[in-house]
Amino acid sequence: MKPFSILHISDLHRSPHDPISNAELVSALVGDRDRYVREDPQVPAPEVIVVSGDVIQGVPLNTVDYQIRLAE
Repeated sequence: MKPFSILHISDLHRSPHDPISNAELVSALVGDRDRYVREDPQVPAPEVIVVSGDVIQGVPLNTVDYQIRLAE
């Protein structure tokens, strides 16, 4: 049976205080993937990618106008 490869990314906490564009994020992930397949032994390309945890940095509880702050 062939091994099943999963890439799990968690807790990115994207926020306006530490900005990173989608293009930069994807570029970094592709660069990592390209480096892994050159390793010895080779790390296989993932068949599934799972992003879990906090994707964005939230706002503290009881924040006034939390919806506006979260959208920012």
